[in-house]
Amino acid sequence: MKNSLDIFFRVDASLTIGTGHVMRCLNLAHELKKNGFQCTFISQATPGNLLEKIAQEGFTTISLKTKGLDPFDWEEDAQATISTMTDASVSWLIIDHYKIDERWHKRAAKYCKKIFVIDDLANRSHYCDVLLDGNVSRKNIDYQSLTPKKCQLLIGAEYLLLDPLCYNISEKKRHGSLCFLGGGDNQEDLKRIIPLLSSLTLPQPITCIFGVHQPNTKSLIALCQKHRCQSIISPSNFKALCQTTSLAIVRCGLVSYELAAFKTPNVVIFQKGIHEEVARWLETKDYAYPMTINNFLNPESANSSIEKALNMNPTQALQAIPGALKVAQHILKVGNP
Repeated sequence: MKNSLDIFFRVDASLTIGTGHVMRCLNLAHELKKNGFQCTFISQATPGNLLEKIAQEGFTTISLKTKGLDPFDWEEDAQATISTMTDASVSWLIIDHYKIDERWHKRAAKYCKKIFVIDDLANRSHYCDVLLDGNVSRKNIDYQSLTPKKCQLLIGAEYLLLDPLCYNISEKKRHGSLCFLGGGDNQEDLKRIIPLLSSLTLPQPITCIFGVHQPNTKSLIALCQKHRCQSIISPSNFKALCQTTSLAIVRCGLVSYELAAFKTPNVVIFQKGIHEEVARWLETKDYAYPMTINNFLNPESANSSIEKALNMNPTQALQAIPGALKVAQHILKVGNP
């Protein structure tokens, strides 16, 4: 069944919130495009945005003219978003945004036929027809008091919106180590970690990967050179590097699940909250060894975590069916409203 109606995504990337929200929406948009949907991305042009990348991947982009994300004015943002949809036949409005809740949803609901929310916090109320949370530690009951009774819940790892490359896996020779702390502004953490890396028992060579919008990239590259580490800015073959590295050091997020799909040993650095729950779950499946950044900055603790991660042996890769395909099939099953 082919569709001619539009799907609009309301999602942001920035130096503060990183790039994960946009990346998982892009993974879904590519699958929807295969099924005939026209996908448009609505984003604020904040420092660190991915509007150019979205356009390069073949999707229409709309830049919102608002005060920004911090502080975030939900009424202004809702009205600005609505103004972009008034001349379109919007079948689905897909929202992936921690600062948007049911107040925003209700304001926008009359301008689209159905609302689809992507979340992983379960910390606010939503007014939507479908809600997706792909976190491995999440359960339906977490959202039952936060969503309307009519809302369909797509919960759990089977709905993870990973890059399709994560399901086209073959055994490859591994070498070296990667350090990637996300696509946002992580310079303070990087300035503390980079000097430590060359003194650890890591597979060589060591490569630090920075996001395209990472501030002070020149100084970070110089720091890498000083401490005998290689560096790359936003490599186009990032997923291939994840699949062929012997060990990765990453911040907990979408990349953690991608590494689990590749069965790549990794040390996952987490913060308190949902990311800790995910990191602990990854450990139970032998996908990753979890650490706080302060613990990792202790050389003895870091070497211990590296050894444990390298000795992990997961029995199978994470997930057998691409989540984006399952979500697209769900939207197709529901049909055009």
